[in-house]
Amino acid sequence: QILSRHFGYIPMDIDAAGRLPSTGSSAPSIAEPRSTVATALLGLKSDGEKVLLQALNVLNAYDFSARDIADLFTPETTQRLKSLMKSSQPLRVREQVVSLVSKLASVDKRPQSIAIFAMTELLNILKDFDPPVTLQRLASAAVSNLCLTIDDFGLLLDAAGTCSSLIFSNDSQVVINSLWALSYLTHRDSEQLKRLIATPQVCSSLASALQRHEDVNSLVPALRTIGNLLASSDNVATLRVTKSCLGVIVPLLSHKNTNIRKDAIWACENILAGSLEQLDEFFGTANALDSLLRSCGDAKSSIRTYALKTVASAVLGCPASHLQRYGTSGCLQRLTEALSSADVALVKASLNSISRLLEQVVTSREILKQANGVEKLEQLWYHPQEEISSSAMRILEKYFDYEIFE
Repeated sequence: QILSRHFGYIPMDIDAAGRLPSTGSSAPSIAEPRSTVATALLGLKSDGEKVLLQALNVLNAYDFSARDIADLFTPETTQRLKSLMKSSQPLRVREQVVSLVSKLASVDKRPQSIAIFAMTELLNILKDFDPPVTLQRLASAAVSNLCLTIDDFGLLLDAAGTCSSLIFSNDSQVVINSLWALSYLTHRDSEQLKRLIATPQVCSSLASALQRHEDVNSLVPALRTIGNLLASSDNVATLRVTKSCLGVIVPLLSHKNTNIRKDAIWACENILAGSLEQLDEFFGTANALDSLLRSCGDAKSSIRTYALKTVASAVLGCPASHLQRYGTSGCLQRLTEALSSADVALVKASLNSISRLLEQVVTSREILKQANGVEKLEQLWYHPQEEISSSAMRILEKYFDYEIFE
């Protein structure tokens, strides 16, 4: 009736209650023809809540392609969607519009203008004073996904600031969505984004998220955000993150979830590759090195190999002033065990690390002997990789007085 009276267009019957035709289920099929979608778009011009909800129901059920979006969503239509998201509109209408906008923005190869429109309006909702929590959940989930694909740097900065505030929300789902957004933003190659996020308040909140060991939903994005921040070239930011979070990262090295253990090793790897101040923090944190070395004996081979490579890389990159800590901590025993690995890259890295420790740490020779390292080096004489066999021979010749005959 509204379409007929106000817009002179009615391609199908609408019942006396103003409902669009039903396909026999509570929601229209995604196979609805585009004519139905066009009618629903006209329905968006209505001021009646019932007609608006019926039209939005059709649109949310439709399987849009990028071509559909380009053809059907004109500037006039997007302007109407923007007005329907305002706080003056009924909550159910706003929720349906946010769902629709989020859906359009997630379509592969959709026009960039739709993504920018969606990100802008969703951020505006999240920045409103005390928006309904249902809207916060919908909008924060959509913003999180858009952080993966959108390229407008100004909007990304806006998203970083907004989501950094939302991790203090009282709603757990909003917090999780915001943590994922921060993990995607910090994964980007932008020091400016990382500096904006790595504030003392955010670092403290990330550390708190890591303390909730059983809440994997928040633990994973928080840990990945921390790992990304630790990979920054900004020494001030990385030291702040290290001081705030290292103490709660260490227990995660023995977490029951494999991916969390791997991400915790990755965070330690970034710390050990950092500044001298970060190294001091690592060696000064209770059980940090011991826990990392225990990971080298993890029951999961992928975790075990990753931890061993992390330790080997840390020894090679460590300043001489801190190398003694590795030489007396059980590190040599773990590197010696790695010499039996089938992973060629790991064996090479272990040999190089062992050689450096033997050169710099006086007690290393005796420790290596006690760990049966000499026997393992002898076995590597016959390794098919010439680089490995040559490295083993050089170590035996230089540090254990072996005479190698060609």
